[in-house]
Amino acid sequence: MKNRDRGIIFMPDISGFTRFVKETDMLAGQKVVSKLLSSIIEHNEMQFKIAEIEGDAILFYHFGKPFAVKKILNQFDKMLRAFEQVVEDVSKDFPQAKTLSLKLVVHYGELTRYDLMGFQKLYGSTVIEAHRLLKNDIAQPCYVLLTDAYTQAVFKTNKSSSPSWDNKKELCQIYDELGSICFSYLPFDFPAIKRRRKSFDKIADSISNSPSPVFTYTA
Repeated sequence: MKNRDRGIIFMPDISGFTRFVKETDMLAGQKVVSKLLSSIIEHNEMQFKIAEIEGDAILFYHFGKPFAVKKILNQFDKMLRAFEQVVEDVSKDFPQAKTLSLKLVVHYGELTRYDLMGFQKLYGSTVIEAHRLLKNDIAQPCYVLLTDAYTQAVFKTNKSSSPSWDNKKELCQIYDELGSICFSYLPFDFPAIKRRRKSFDKIADSISNSPSPVFTYTA
């Protein structure tokens, strides 16, 4: 087992996956999902390492300091564009694919890596928390979720003030043994977000410079 270190978890997850599997022939559905996951991996421009591919989710990670929020948003945007293009293409033969979308969970904390019969595995509560955060009370199917652990780590490198970000939503949820986990999220299916991708700079600055939520509630 490797020594403990700190790192970032970057986990894209397909929304609507279970329904799609139930409504689609197994072999055909397998090909569609393979294309969707491949489109995400092929646009991994930040060179994240892959720990696991779990049906509808890919667990990317990187050891070291957290990447800036702007880089995270831009990386997800590129993956999302590629994903949406595949959805558009396969929907010609499989209309039910139109309901598929993509969401992202970004977390930061202690991680360790170990070898298991030739496979590299991640271990730690940070990994468990990231997995649990895929199950939340966010209504939108397409969003970026940034945990306070991640945003506070980014904030340590940039403490200047900035304007508030109107579309940012903030929640705290309780997860059994894990306790309360707080996070901010950006719904990516807002028309304004799709039209104004350049707003990422302002959004990133707002998140990076906000050490604590403006308001929270526990779900």
